Amino acid sequence: TYYFTNRLISVRYEWKRIVVMVLGASVIVGLNAIFQIQSYWFGPVIKVFLLLLYVGLLALMGFFQEIELRAMRSVARSMFRRQP
Repeated sequence: TYYFTNRLISVRYEWKRIVVMVLGASVIVGLNAIFQIQSYWFGPVIKVFLLLLYVGLLALMGFFQEIELRAMRSVARSMFRRQP
């Protein structure tokens, strides 16, 4: 499908970002396989931790562009802003 689609509509994929996402996801899947937590309460905590770790890995590997980082900071500030 890539070949035929590319003939009709040229899509410029950001292959470096795709590879970084796949590598980061592979690390998280591997960690999830190692830490098989069956606890009803502790399992979801580990899953949230792995999700946050994935975002951190993407940031460390230079995945995010500056405009994306600014947007995330803005969302984080608005979430933790005190309401009068």
